[in-house]
Amino acid sequence: MSDAPLPDPAPDPAPPPACPRCGYDLTGQVATWAHACPLAGTCSECGLDLRWGSVFAQKSQGPRWLIEHRHAVPTTWWRAILRTSLQGWATALRLISPSRFWAAVPMTVPVARNRLTLFVVVTFGTLQVIIAAGELLRAIAYVSNDSLRPLPVTSWFNRPLSPWLAIDPQGDRLIYPPSSTWFVDTFGLATWFDRSGGPDRAVLLAVLLAPVLLLLLAQTRRTVDVRKRHIIRAATYGLLPVTALLCLEAARHLEFLIRSPWNLGGPQPPDPWMRTLTSDGLRLLRPMIYSILAAWFARYWWCVIAHSLMLPRPHLIWWLLMLQTVLVTGVCLVFDSGSVLWLANLLGL
Repeated sequence: MSDAPLPDPAPDPAPPPACPRCGYDLTGQVATWAHACPLAGTCSECGLDLRWGSVFAQKSQGPRWLIEHRHAVPTTWWRAILRTSLQGWATALRLISPSRFWAAVPMTVPVARNRLTLFVVVTFGTLQVIIAAGELLRAIAYVSNDSLRPLPVTSWFNRPLSPWLAIDPQGDRLIYPPSSTWFVDTFGLATWFDRSGGPDRAVLLAVLLAPVLLLLLAQTRRTVDVRKRHIIRAATYGLLPVTALLCLEAARHLEFLIRSPWNLGGPQPPDPWMRTLTSDGLRLLRPMIYSILAAWFARYWWCVIAHSLMLPRPHLIWWLLMLQTVLVTGVCLVFDSGSVLWLANLLGL
């Protein structure tokens, strides 16, 4: 006698409908419907205008290019790494247009914190590999030059870690001296913030302080009860300006990798423009690059405040955030000797 086939397992029960912004259970409102489901409604907890179709479709993972979208698990580990890398850079490219990005990634798309961490690891890690390879080749070229003294031991650690960290920078002649008089050397370590110029500090502080301001707006958060996971998502994708600065750094090192045979003692490259493609050229373009990053920053956080989180009084919140950014930028530029010298030369002082 053969065993009877087992019945199919019961499907998992659908989660109760909840507000995508504050997470409030909307089952009570659904129970009041007598004949049909209305198209729109309002959350009784935070006041968000709802589209009931999107509320009941909360299992949507968003577009396939989004790093938070969960595909089927690949059969091999290298395919998983390749797919995650492609998704990460596809997400970064979509962030160039913040309005289109947040239109494709509404609040109803679940926040996947582990995938957000992968986004940071993929984008920053890929660029760091290029930077580390270029720095190590520079160290090899330095050692191969007999006219210079041997490479200090700390440089073998400092160069792969550039630009994030330097060990004993004052004792290592290969590490550029700090560009500011308010450089702080703590326990023989210096971070990117200590060693970078004023504009780079301004970019770094702006992208880090913007989500902090949203968290500190206690009255607004109590009124609409925005979940922290949405602010974490906006803060993670808001790191794109820092990624852009790393792209410039990686481009400079990529140029060095391309012409590395000539740097290691061979004949000079036939085309002089190859040596200045990412050094002098990008130095002249930096003011325009910072202006583009500033415009993107303003547009990005407007889309987050007004279109993604749909906060009340979005203009006031946006202006407070921009005021904070202007103050931070001004402080960073005033205390940066390189920026002051550049401005003095520009004004003919």
